[in-house]
Amino acid sequence: MREARTRPGAASRPAAVLVPIYWSGSEGWRFVLVRRGPRGAHAGEIAFPGGKPERSDPDLAATAVREAAEETGVRPSGVELLTSLPIVQTRQSGFSIHPYLARITPPTRWAPDAREIDAVVPVAASALTDCAVRLPHHRAPIPAKPAEADVPCFQLDDSIIWGATYRILAPLVSLLATPTLRWTVLAGPPPHGPMARRNRRGHAASLPNG
Repeated sequence: MREARTRPGAASRPAAVLVPIYWSGSEGWRFVLVRRGPRGAHAGEIAFPGGKPERSDPDLAATAVREAAEETGVRPSGVELLTSLPIVQTRQSGFSIHPYLARITPPTRWAPDAREIDAVVPVAASALTDCAVRLPHHRAPIPAKPAEADVPCFQLDDSIIWGATYRILAPLVSLLATPTLRWTVLAGPPPHGPMARRNRRGHAASLPNG
């Protein structure tokens, strides 16, 4: 994964996101993303649930799980951390984003935090393999930006997935578009720390259907 440089002189600040996946029968593996609310620097953007660490978080994996629970309504007990993914540096805000791939048990009904999240957006991995959806250079209207920008992105109907979220998601699509996956083929090591130890079920775990 290509890492972007932050602004010259900008300090890198840690943040964490959960990359939740679940098996959805005929559609196969689904990613869970969120659409940000209308306020803030990332208004209207499609992203993975996540944010900045709080003092009560024992580690960044715990940050990712807490934020996902707050933003989607998934129960922490229904989150199985699988592996950490390569850190992504944001181009403008100076964050080092630590992504954690996790298999989840989706709730009966999504319950996004209305103060921050407009909607939970499950997306089938197979839908992102279509060359008409994955656009290497597309001039797209970007939410919260004054003009269009030429960016690589996924475009699903009115949803544009770009930036750091695109760079986290793109390497995973072909892997999760297949019915089964051994997550040891991913680049990152298994997550460490208190939250990871409580959730992990072994380094060579696989993802059986269902």
